[in-house]
Amino acid sequence: MVQRHPLITFFVITFVLTWACWIPFALFLPTGALQNTAHPSPLLLLQPLGNIMPSLTAIILTAIISGKKGVDALLRKIWQARVHISWYAAAFLLVPLLLSIALGVYFLLGGTPLVVQWVTLPFSFFLYLIVAGLGEELGWRGFALPRLQTNRPAFSASLIVGVIWGLWHLPILVVASQPLAPLFIFSATIFVLMMVGFSVLSAWIYNNTRGSLLLVILFHAAITTSLNTFLIAYRSQLPGVLMLVMLWITLAIIVRLSGIAKLSRQPSLS
Repeated sequence: MVQRHPLITFFVITFVLTWACWIPFALFLPTGALQNTAHPSPLLLLQPLGNIMPSLTAIILTAIISGKKGVDALLRKIWQARVHISWYAAAFLLVPLLLSIALGVYFLLGGTPLVVQWVTLPFSFFLYLIVAGLGEELGWRGFALPRLQTNRPAFSASLIVGVIWGLWHLPILVVASQPLAPLFIFSATIFVLMMVGFSVLSAWIYNNTRGSLLLVILFHAAITTSLNTFLIAYRSQLPGVLMLVMLWITLAIIVRLSGIAKLSRQPSLS
């Protein structure tokens, strides 16, 4: 099964292991537990535990399929740092730039700025770098994307990963919303569409850096830090909608310049 259907196996195992952590987290986390820093709930540990399942699953399946050499090749991509500085700029600055424009429009429309604890941003970035970036990207971009790109255009491969990536987060979205309520359905749709957009951007960075997982891990950390710090705290849905519009305008430009086949001027990676 693993050898014949590695992608299906990866997605199924990743969902099962992650949701085994996140569903109890969503159902049984006490009200206000996220804000109670004095007496943290043990259930909070289930969130980062679920986060690392994509990379953990990718390592295990790679070991089964390709042995130690395959695992070594996958892990080496984490240290693939010799890329043009422009890609570091894209990884660190693209999402904050788009978010700044979206929030600027929101403020012009009468929105109220948030009070941001800037001093905590480096800690947040480091935390998301480990838990979200390193915990996920060996799976999404290290294992799934290259295999999907072997027999389909990079753009459609990244769309598939993006939809699955977005739906994978659903139990976490339940923590902040009431399931099946119209607001939850709307916010979840916005979130999944964002993940699809970020998946395309991640593939663009990955393919243009010859498969550097370091760059997509940094990009993932920048996404999570930016959204959790500057967007999720708003009760209004408008900032998220504006960010989604900015994201997809940017995607249209990038796809037009790079092409749907490779999302890169370099050969597609397999």
